[in-house]
Amino acid sequence: MRKQTNDIEAQGERRYGANGDLTLEEFQHEIDSRPRTQFISGYRDLTETDFAQHYHNKLDRTITRGDSFIMANSGTGVEVMALAYLKRANVSPERITIYSLQPVAEADSQETDTLTGYRTKTIVGGTADRDIALTKDSDCDILWLRGEDEGWSKGMSATGVLNVSFELGPKENARRRSAIGIERIMAWYDDIV
Repeated sequence: MRKQTNDIEAQGERRYGANGDLTLEEFQHEIDSRPRTQFISGYRDLTETDFAQHYHNKLDRTITRGDSFIMANSGTGVEVMALAYLKRANVSPERITIYSLQPVAEADSQETDTLTGYRTKTIVGGTADRDIALTKDSDCDILWLRGEDEGWSKGMSATGVLNVSFELGPKENARRRSAIGIERIMAWYDDIV
Protein backbone atom coordinates (compact mmCIF):
# COMPACT_ATOMS: atom_id res chain seq x y z
CA MET A 1 0.00 0.00 0.00
CA ARG A 2 1.32 3.46 -0.91
CA LYS A 3 2.29 5.68 2.00
CA GLN A 4 0.37 8.94 2.12
CA THR A 5 2.86 11.82 2.15
CA ASN A 6 0.47 14.76 2.34
CA ASP A 7 -0.64 14.28 5.95
CA ILE A 8 1.11 13.43 9.19
CA GLU A 9 0.19 12.91 12.81
CA ALA A 10 1.15 15.94 14.86
CA GLN A 11 0.31 16.37 18.53
CA GLY A 12 -2.46 13.77 18.24
CA GLU A 13 -4.15 15.73 15.44
CA ARG A 14 -3.92 14.75 11.79
CA ARG A 15 -2.18 17.47 9.73
CA TYR A 16 -2.46 18.17 6.00
CA GLY A 17 -0.78 20.06 3.20
CA ALA A 18 2.50 19.51 1.40
CA ASN A 19 4.44 20.25 4.59
CA GLY A 20 1.93 18.74 7.01
CA ASP A 21 1.44 22.15 8.56
CA LEU A 22 -2.33 22.63 8.14
CA THR A 23 -5.40 21.48 10.02
CA LEU A 24 -8.12 19.83 7.94
CA GLU A 25 -10.17 23.05 8.05
CA GLU A 26 -7.17 25.14 6.88
CA PHE A 27 -6.35 22.63 4.14
CA GLN A 28 -9.96 22.60 2.87
CA HIS A 29 -10.01 26.42 2.86
CA GLU A 30 -6.76 26.45 0.86
CA ILE A 31 -8.22 24.07 -1.72
CA ASP A 32 -11.54 25.95 -1.94
CA SER A 33 -9.83 29.32 -2.39
CA ARG A 34 -7.48 28.28 -5.24
CA PRO A 35 -8.39 29.79 -8.61
CA ARG A 36 -9.63 27.27 -11.15
CA THR A 37 -10.41 27.21 -14.85
CA GLN A 38 -14.17 27.07 -15.37
CA PHE A 39 -15.75 25.67 -18.57
CA ILE A 40 -18.98 27.61 -19.17
CA SER A 41 -21.51 25.72 -21.28
CA GLY A 42 -25.23 25.34 -21.68
CA TYR A 43 -28.16 25.43 -24.01
CA ARG A 44 -28.21 27.54 -27.14
CA ASP A 45 -31.84 28.50 -26.54
CA LEU A 46 -31.28 29.53 -22.90
CA THR A 47 -33.45 32.43 -21.75
CA GLU A 48 -32.13 35.45 -19.86
CA THR A 49 -34.31 34.37 -16.90
CA ASP A 50 -32.75 30.87 -16.84
CA PHE A 51 -29.29 32.39 -17.16
CA ALA A 52 -29.91 34.73 -14.23
CA GLN A 53 -31.39 31.95 -12.09
CA HIS A 54 -28.81 29.23 -12.80
CA TYR A 55 -25.57 31.02 -13.71
CA HIS A 56 -25.29 34.39 -11.93
CA ASN A 57 -24.46 33.05 -8.45
CA LYS A 58 -21.96 30.50 -9.78
CA LEU A 59 -20.26 33.15 -11.91
CA ASP A 60 -20.16 35.64 -9.02
CA ARG A 61 -18.45 33.10 -6.72
CA THR A 62 -15.89 32.12 -9.32
CA ILE A 63 -15.18 35.71 -10.38
CA THR A 64 -14.48 36.63 -6.74
CA ARG A 65 -12.14 33.65 -6.32
CA GLY A 66 -10.12 34.79 -9.35
CA ASP A 67 -11.00 31.88 -11.62
CA SER A 68 -10.34 31.86 -15.36
CA PHE A 69 -13.09 31.06 -17.83
CA ILE A 70 -13.17 29.13 -21.09
CA MET A 71 -16.08 28.75 -23.47
CA ALA A 72 -16.97 27.95 -27.04
CA ASN A 73 -17.39 30.63 -29.67
CA SER A 74 -20.90 29.48 -30.50
CA GLY A 75 -22.32 32.96 -31.03
CA THR A 76 -25.54 31.96 -29.25
CA GLY A 77 -27.01 30.97 -25.93
CA VAL A 78 -25.15 30.71 -22.68
CA GLU A 79 -21.74 31.59 -24.11
CA VAL A 80 -22.95 34.98 -25.39
CA MET A 81 -24.73 35.73 -22.10
CA ALA A 82 -21.74 34.58 -20.03
CA LEU A 83 -19.28 36.70 -22.01
CA ALA A 84 -21.51 39.76 -21.59
CA TYR A 85 -21.87 39.02 -17.86
CA LEU A 86 -18.11 38.66 -17.38
CA LYS A 87 -17.56 41.89 -19.29
CA ARG A 88 -20.10 43.76 -17.10
CA ALA A 89 -18.35 42.33 -14.00
CA ASN A 90 -15.06 43.83 -15.27
CA VAL A 91 -13.34 40.44 -15.53
CA SER A 92 -10.01 40.95 -17.26
CA PRO A 93 -10.00 39.58 -20.82
CA GLU A 94 -6.77 37.78 -19.81
CA ARG A 95 -8.95 35.49 -17.64
CA ILE A 96 -11.23 34.54 -20.57
CA THR A 97 -10.35 32.17 -23.41
CA ILE A 98 -12.70 31.58 -26.34
CA TYR A 99 -12.38 28.30 -28.25
CA SER A 100 -13.09 28.46 -31.97
CA LEU A 101 -13.34 25.74 -34.58
CA GLN A 102 -11.34 25.30 -37.71
CA PRO A 103 -12.59 22.44 -39.89
CA VAL A 104 -9.92 19.88 -40.81
CA ALA A 105 -10.30 20.78 -44.51
CA GLU A 106 -9.28 24.36 -43.69
CA ALA A 107 -6.44 23.53 -41.30
CA ASP A 108 -3.90 25.44 -43.39
CA SER A 109 -5.93 28.65 -43.67
CA GLN A 110 -5.61 31.70 -41.41
CA GLU A 111 -8.51 32.39 -39.09
CA THR A 112 -9.59 35.98 -38.52
CA ASP A 113 -9.65 36.94 -34.84
CA THR A 114 -13.08 38.47 -34.26
CA LEU A 115 -12.65 38.38 -30.48
CA THR A 116 -10.11 41.13 -30.07
CA GLY A 117 -8.91 41.45 -26.51
CA TYR A 118 -9.76 37.92 -25.42
CA ARG A 119 -7.44 34.97 -25.44
CA THR A 120 -8.40 32.54 -28.17
CA LYS A 121 -7.63 28.93 -28.94
CA THR A 122 -8.43 27.30 -32.26
CA ILE A 123 -9.34 23.62 -32.33
CA VAL A 124 -8.98 21.79 -35.62
CA GLY A 125 -11.92 19.47 -36.12
CA GLY A 126 -15.59 19.52 -35.21
CA THR A 127 -17.77 20.56 -32.30
CA ALA A 128 -17.09 17.33 -30.38
CA ASP A 129 -13.31 17.91 -30.68
CA ARG A 130 -13.73 21.44 -29.35
CA ASP A 131 -15.92 20.34 -26.42
CA ILE A 132 -13.47 17.58 -25.50
CA ALA A 133 -10.63 20.15 -25.50
CA LEU A 134 -12.70 22.51 -23.32
CA THR A 135 -13.31 19.75 -20.75
CA LYS A 136 -9.66 18.69 -20.82
CA ASP A 137 -8.39 22.27 -20.38
CA SER A 138 -10.69 23.09 -17.44
CA ASP A 139 -10.99 22.10 -13.79
CA CYS A 140 -14.75 22.53 -13.34
CA ASP A 141 -17.96 23.21 -15.25
CA ILE A 142 -20.46 25.98 -14.88
CA LEU A 143 -23.52 24.48 -16.49
CA TRP A 144 -27.16 23.85 -15.80
CA LEU A 145 -29.19 20.86 -16.96
CA ARG A 146 -32.90 21.15 -17.59
CA GLY A 147 -35.22 18.74 -15.81
CA GLU A 148 -35.34 16.24 -18.69
CA ASP A 149 -31.52 16.05 -18.75
CA GLU A 150 -30.86 16.37 -15.02
CA GLY A 151 -30.98 12.71 -13.99
CA TRP A 152 -28.93 11.45 -16.93
CA SER A 153 -26.73 9.19 -14.79
CA LYS A 154 -29.39 7.78 -12.49
CA GLY A 155 -29.00 4.02 -12.27
CA MET A 156 -25.80 3.96 -14.33
CA SER A 157 -22.69 2.14 -13.23
CA ALA A 158 -19.29 3.82 -13.45
CA THR A 159 -18.62 1.77 -16.58
CA GLY A 160 -21.90 3.01 -18.04
CA VAL A 161 -20.91 6.63 -17.48
CA LEU A 162 -17.54 5.97 -19.14
CA ASN A 163 -19.07 4.28 -22.18
CA VAL A 164 -22.32 6.12 -22.87
CA SER A 165 -22.39 9.11 -25.21
CA PHE A 166 -25.09 11.72 -25.76
CA GLU A 167 -25.72 14.27 -28.46
CA LEU A 168 -23.44 17.26 -28.13
CA GLY A 169 -24.49 19.78 -25.53
CA PRO A 170 -24.57 20.31 -21.78
CA LYS A 171 -25.64 16.75 -20.94
CA GLU A 172 -22.63 15.31 -22.80
CA ASN A 173 -20.37 17.93 -21.17
CA ALA A 174 -21.63 16.82 -17.73
CA ARG A 175 -21.10 13.15 -18.65
CA ARG A 176 -17.56 13.85 -19.85
CA ARG A 177 -16.69 15.68 -16.60
CA SER A 178 -18.10 12.79 -14.54
CA ALA A 179 -16.07 10.32 -16.59
CA ILE A 180 -12.88 12.26 -15.80
CA GLY A 181 -13.68 12.00 -12.08
CA ILE A 182 -14.36 8.28 -12.35
CA GLU A 183 -11.11 7.72 -14.26
CA ARG A 184 -9.14 9.63 -11.60
CA ILE A 185 -10.69 7.56 -8.81
CA MET A 186 -9.98 4.34 -10.71
CA ALA A 187 -6.33 5.38 -11.26
CA TRP A 188 -5.98 6.33 -7.58
CA TYR A 189 -7.48 3.01 -6.52
CA ASP A 190 -5.09 1.12 -8.82
CA ASP A 191 -2.17 2.98 -7.20
CA ILE A 192 -3.08 1.96 -3.65
CA VAL A 193 -4.08 -1.66 -4.29
